[in-house]
Amino acid sequence: MIHSLQGAMVIDLCTLVLCSLIALRCASSFLHPALMMLGCHTYIVTLRLFQLLRGATPMWYTFWWPVALEEVTRAAIASDVALLAMSSAWILVRFGGMRRVVRPRKLRTLLSVPRVRTFALLTTLMSAVLILILGPGRLQLPPTTANSTSGYVSAVSGWGPWGCCLLHYLYGFPFPLICFTLITLVVWMLLSHYRGIVIIPLVFLLFTWLARRKSRRLPLALIPAAVILWLIWLPMKPIIYSLQKGKSASEAVSEGIHFAFENFGKENGSAIDFQFLDMIGSTMTLVDIHGTHYWGSTIAPLFVAPVPRALWREKPYPNQYQLELDIPIRNMAALKMTAGLVGESYADFGYFGVIFVPFLVSIAFSSAYSRLAGTSLLSPGSLLYLICLSTFMQLYRDGLISAVTFPLVNCGPIAWTAISHWIWPPGPNGKQMSQDVRSAGVEYLPLRWTSRSLPSA
Repeated sequence: MIHSLQGAMVIDLCTLVLCSLIALRCASSFLHPALMMLGCHTYIVTLRLFQLLRGATPMWYTFWWPVALEEVTRAAIASDVALLAMSSAWILVRFGGMRRVVRPRKLRTLLSVPRVRTFALLTTLMSAVLILILGPGRLQLPPTTANSTSGYVSAVSGWGPWGCCLLHYLYGFPFPLICFTLITLVVWMLLSHYRGIVIIPLVFLLFTWLARRKSRRLPLALIPAAVILWLIWLPMKPIIYSLQKGKSASEAVSEGIHFAFENFGKENGSAIDFQFLDMIGSTMTLVDIHGTHYWGSTIAPLFVAPVPRALWREKPYPNQYQLELDIPIRNMAALKMTAGLVGESYADFGYFGVIFVPFLVSIAFSSAYSRLAGTSLLSPGSLLYLICLSTFMQLYRDGLISAVTFPLVNCGPIAWTAISHWIWPPGPNGKQMSQDVRSAGVEYLPLRWTSRSLPSA
């Protein structure tokens, strides 16, 4: 195993360049999963290695046994192997027999515009009513607090912005709707302890905008949009906490900037937002100490998740395996730290899992991308794909269970709107209204293998 930080950095950069070249060959759309996979790796692995080269220290947080540099470099190499496995899936789907001629094709099921509008209205109203019933104070408490709401109630209370997202998906970005969406995001941001309630809808809206574009040209606005999202995300947590404590807006922004940027990457600042690679390395060490692998059982709590904890107090927690891995001097689960996709894959199957599990995840996303190429933007599959793609960061950062819980629970209105059209197909009137909206300017989702197949501006 490579223990040199410089060696790990060189290997990571070579891996990143190679996989980027593969992505350029296999994907010609920003809606291909390669973009998210490369972005997640760059943020969690490459940026962290760069910080360590600049003099940052591995995570110690409140550990009695701090994370060693060798653990971080080991996690970096494992993450590079996982990225190579993901990129091999892009190649397999692109050239391995799954390729098909991309052309517009008629679907048997399209989104029912009345149903989508109804879901949007009910989503926002249900979230607002729940907040009024519980009181904003309950929602501002972290989930570990004794008086906080349950996970499902907290998720439903944060559904408000998703009603706006559904309307944007239908009608694009008219100025009045943009204003209403911004107001909704700000209000729900101030009422929640969780910044994903704002960031994930913004990512979804960004992908929706990309899906509706009809130009062949590179969207130059994508780069500043990504930078703005990152600049919003980083100081958002301290700003929200400060505002919820009653501080003025100027004081809250000042504290957020100080926390996120003046103490950038430091333990008394925003370090925890850059130490996911350290958490992966720590998880791998804890698995070695544990002595056995889980052979896929890390996702077992998912199958009993719908059972309310009030009915089953001993119900396994979503991160049950992490609780079992915890030791007093390295209590990751108690501190609500995540293992990540790579760490969980290692916990399940060792180094084989580091290759096999990310490969399967990439196969699933890449196959969905291929399957949806040329379909209508108003197809349920396109809507479901975009929300899963928007939550990929949570899957990569937190682990496999997030591939289900975030789309179906935290972002439930989007996913269940799509799924409802397969469970209960719309009648003739709903189909006709979908056709009317499509004829008004929404054509086919631009998931294309080659730029030549993109519609002209």
